[in-house]
Amino acid sequence: MSLKKKLFSTAKEYLKDEKNREKAKQMADTAVNKAKQMKKK
Repeated sequence: MSLKKKLFSTAKEYLKDEKNREKAKQMADTAVNKAKQMKKK
């Protein structure tokens, strides 16, 4: 199983669960914010 497929299936598992969906969204937002902060410096 390729890493891409594994990540995709994991994402689908997260989407099944509302709480996990919120957590995944927060993690994505955090990653984006960190990337923005890195660019500013």
